[in-house]
Formats: sequence, structure tokens, C-alpha cells
Amino acid sequence: MRLPHFRSRHFRRGAAARQERSARQAVELAPVVRDIRAARVTTYAGLAAALNARGVPTMLGRTWSPTTARRLALRIG
Repeated sequence: MRLPHFRSRHFRRGAAARQERSARQAVELAPVVRDIRAARVTTYAGLAAALNARGVPTMLGRTWSPTTARRLALRIG
């Protein structure tokens, strides 16, 4: 079933807002991730554990998983 046009437009607007928030979070957390990498943490699981140990919440206020840490690391570059 195809969604009505207005719903798809709102979905795109919501997706753009989520991407913008994710980009903003990546900029804010870039120094923290650099510090963690400087401590020779090389895996996404290690990055997630370090962010959780520092008490840094994800964008949704949850704990970091290797997948969310990977997405953050890829956004930062």
C-alpha cells in the first residue's frame, strides 16, 4: 500500500531533522572521540565502552553499542 503524499513529505522532513541532530552530535563529540582514540582504543566496541564509561548518552539518551559508536565514528571521519 502506498502512503499518501503528505505522509512521505513529513517522513522526509523528519529524516532530515534526525540527520541534522546526528551531525550536530558528531561535532560536539569529536574531541571526546579523539581523546578516546589517542588512548589507543581502536575498536567500535572499545569506543562504545569508553563513551559509556564517561557517561556520554547517545542522541536518544541510551547507552552506546558498537553499532552506534561506528555510526558516530564514520560521521566524524
